[in-house]
Amino acid sequence: MLQSCPDLLPVVVAEDGTGDPAELLLADVALAGQYLECQRLHQGLIDAILLDGK
Repeated sequence: MLQSCPDLLPVVVAEDGTGDPAELLLADVALAGQYLECQRLHQGLIDAILLDGK
């Protein structure tokens, strides 16, 4: 619970600034998973602090 959230994974884009739609979708799914894991950890810390103070 005392860990920092992970760094975001870089999205690979072509030189013209476009990206492969499938790669972008996979990156979005991975990012959502990272967010949910980080949210879960931080909520656990919040719950522990609030329960400890009651």
